[in-house]
Amino acid sequence: MTKNTSNLNMKHSHYKDPTSTSVLRAVSENTLNSLQSYLRNKNQKIAASLAVKEKENELSQNQLRSDLERRHSEQLQKLKAEYIADREKYFERELEARIQFKNELYQQRDEEYRKLKESYTDREIQANSTISVLRNEKETLDLSLQHCREELEAVKAKYIDQLNAKSAEIAPVESKLQEAMNNNKLLKDANELLEKNSCALKHEIKKLSDEAESLRRIIKEKNKALSSSQEDIERYQQELERLQTTLAVHQKQLKQQPILQDNNTEVSKLKAENDNLIKYIREKDNALSVLREENMTLKGNMRVFLRIRPPQHECETISYSIPDPNQRSLVVSQLNGKDLQKSFEYDKVFTPDCGNDSIFPEVAQLIHSAIDGYNVCILAYGQTGSGKTYTMLAQENSIMPKTAHYLFDVISSMKNSGWSFVIECQFLELYNETIQDLMVKEKQLTTNKGYDILHDEKSRITTIKNLTTRKFSSPAELVSALENAIKRRTMASTESNQVSSRSHAIFMIHINGSNTKTGAKTSSCLTLADLAGSERAMQSCESANRMRETGSINKSLSAFVNVIDALVPGNSAHIPYRNSKLTYLLKFFLGGSAKTLVLVNISPALAHKQETLSSLRFAEKVKKVKQKPICQTKVSD
Repeated sequence: MTKNTSNLNMKHSHYKDPTSTSVLRAVSENTLNSLQSYLRNKNQKIAASLAVKEKENELSQNQLRSDLERRHSEQLQKLKAEYIADREKYFERELEARIQFKNELYQQRDEEYRKLKESYTDREIQANSTISVLRNEKETLDLSLQHCREELEAVKAKYIDQLNAKSAEIAPVESKLQEAMNNNKLLKDANELLEKNSCALKHEIKKLSDEAESLRRIIKEKNKALSSSQEDIERYQQELERLQTTLAVHQKQLKQQPILQDNNTEVSKLKAENDNLIKYIREKDNALSVLREENMTLKGNMRVFLRIRPPQHECETISYSIPDPNQRSLVVSQLNGKDLQKSFEYDKVFTPDCGNDSIFPEVAQLIHSAIDGYNVCILAYGQTGSGKTYTMLAQENSIMPKTAHYLFDVISSMKNSGWSFVIECQFLELYNETIQDLMVKEKQLTTNKGYDILHDEKSRITTIKNLTTRKFSSPAELVSALENAIKRRTMASTESNQVSSRSHAIFMIHINGSNTKTGAKTSSCLTLADLAGSERAMQSCESANRMRETGSINKSLSAFVNVIDALVPGNSAHIPYRNSKLTYLLKFFLGGSAKTLVLVNISPALAHKQETLSSLRFAEKVKKVKQKPICQTKVSD
C-alpha cells in the first residue's frame, strides 16, 4: 500500500491543481491541530497522574515516618521498663548481699563478745581469789606494822627527848645564824636593786622636784596675785564709798551755806578739794576696773565650766571622780569599755548636787566685765537633755533671769559714782538656719522681714538688720519680756527629751554707760546663748519635720565644733565662720576680742557615754583657744 501511495504521488506529482492543494493543506492543518490537542490532553492527564502519585508518595512517606517514630517510642519505653526492672533487681540483690554481710559481721561480733565475757568471768573469779589472799596478807602485815609502830614510837619518844634537850641548847645559836643569813641576803638584794635603780630614781626625783617646785611657785604667785587683787578690790571699793560720801557732804555744804559764796577763798578751796576728790575717784575707779580685769585675766579670758546633771531616774552611771579640792579636774573611767582612766582639766567642775545658785557667782564676774566695757559671751553646750536650758533660762534662778537682776543691781550701786546706763536688749532664735525674732510684739509676729547679720570689723560689733531692740529700765520689766520671748521659742517632745529645744536661743544685752563726773563712756554687748542639744537622728526623728530640725541642729553644732578646732593655736589659718549662721553670728565672741565662757553640760548616764565623751573632748579644745579682749571704754581728758 505504501508503494502504491508513493506511485500515486509520483503519478500526480506533476499535476498541479490549486483546489486539491488547498484541500490537502486544510486536511493537514486539521490533522495537526487534532494531534496537538491530543498530545496536550495526554500531557495534562500524565501531569495529573504524576501529581496524584506524588501526593500518594508523600502520604506514604509521612505514614512511614509516623510508623517509624511510633515503633521507636514503643521500643524506647520497652527498653526503659527493662532497665528499671533490671536496676530494681540489681538493688534487691545488692541489698540482700549487704544484709547478709551485716548479719555475718553481727554474728562474728557476737561470738567475740561471748568469748570476751567468758574471759572476763574467768579473770574476775581469779581476781577475787587473789584479792582474798591479799586481804589475808594485809591483815597479817597490819598486825606486824602495828607492832613496829609501837616500837618506833617508843624509840622516837626517847630520841625526841634527847633531841629537845639538844635543840634547847642549839636553838638560840640557830635563830641568830638564820636571822643573820636572812638579813645578809636581804641586804644583798636591796643593794643590788638600789645600785640598779639609783641613777634613774635620782634623775626622776630631781626632775619631779623641779617640776613640783615650779608648779608651787606658779600657784603661789597666782594665788598671791588673786588674793592681793581681791584685797585691793575690797579696799578700793571701801575707799571709793568713803570718798563718794565725802564728796556728797562737800557738795551739800556748798548748797546749804550761801555765806561761803562771799568768801572766795573758802569757795575756791572747796572747789579745788571737790575737783581733787573727783579726780581721785576717777583714778580709784579706773584702778578698781584694772584690778578687776587683772583678776579676770588670771582666771582666763576663754573659760570652760563643766556641769554634771543629776541622773533623771535609776540608771547605770559612768564612773568619775573629782580629785582636785578646787574642783578643776574630772577623772573618768571605763568610757570605752576598758578599765582605763582619763583626766580632764577645766576652770570649774560642778557636781550634780550643785544648783544654779552655786554657778551664778562665777558668772557674775563676767557680767561685771561687760559693765566695765568688755564684750562678753556666755553659752551653754551639750547633748539634748543634759540640762542646758535649765541652767540658762528655765528657772527663776537660771543665768538669764539672775543676770537681769544682777545687772540692774550693779548699775544702781554705780549711780553715786556718776554712772548712768542705757540697757537695750534683743532676743532671737536660730531655727533651721533661719533667724526668728522673739522680742517682737504679738501682732507683728506674721511680719516677714530679712534679718541680715552685719559685722563691723573695726569696732568688732555685730548688728542684725530689722531685729527688734527694746529698752529696759528695771529688772522686773526685763524678766517679764524675757519670759514672754521664751514662750515663743520652738520646743518639741522627742524620744530623747520630753521638752526639747529645737533651736539656738541667743539673748543680747547692749550696755551703754556714761559718767557725768569723769566723762568716761562704755559700750559693750553681753550675749547669753542656750544652744540646742546634739542628738542622733534615729533617737529623735519621729517625723520628717523632726528629722529636718535634728539635721539642722547637728549641722550648726558641727560647724561650731569645727570653728573651735580651727581656733586652737597651730591647727588652721582659716576659720570657717561662714559655714553656719550660728558661728557667723558669734564670730567676734569666738577667738576674738571678747571674754567667753562655755558652760558644757553632760549627762552621767552610762547609756549616753559616747555623747558625754564627745562633750568632754570638745571642752578640752575650747580650753586651748586664746582670747584678747578689748575694752570699749573711752575716758575724756
